[in-house]
Amino acid sequence: RVPQKLPIPLDSQHSCWPESPLWLARIATLAAFTYWPFYPTWIGGGAVRFLSDITVSTASNKGAPPRFLQCDLAQNLGELERLQNESVGQDNSRVYGSRCHYDLSLGLYSDLYSKLGDKAFREGFRRLYLEAELEGHNQTCYNPERGRCLVRQGFVTGASAANAAIATKIIERWYYGDPLGKGQ
Repeated sequence: RVPQKLPIPLDSQHSCWPESPLWLARIATLAAFTYWPFYPTWIGGGAVRFLSDITVSTASNKGAPPRFLQCDLAQNLGELERLQNESVGQDNSRVYGSRCHYDLSLGLYSDLYSKLGDKAFREGFRRLYLEAELEGHNQTCYNPERGRCLVRQGFVTGASAANAAIATKIIERWYYGDPLGKGQ
């Protein structure tokens, strides 16, 4: 039920109207940040962007919004994670102020989703979340490649052989390779 007095105009084109994609993206982003506060930060950063995109896509029936992925700081997630580890206890505004945490890992998750399909991706994403959430107790993944280890635990361990092979190739490309074509 809509209240009688609204602080915004009563038209659905307003950017804060609850049915607009921007509103849905904001809600999804806040929810995702609440449930994905993991280290390294790119694990949660990409999850936040991915979940926001999926929410808007599902609600609008228009598909995921196109994204221009960019990262001027690092060529891949491995390099980004190394920079993050090196900046602990120092001025890390350069690392945390970049879009790299969001864009590189959004690319990874989007790639996994498109190649694995909805069901296999959801299973892997769930395993990743559980592994990251329990990581403080299990300690199976350590620096310097903690993020890669967590993503492998989610999408490779427990997956079918075919899906594990697909996920491994994608994870390695985004972690060690040049997924955005910066070296060309």
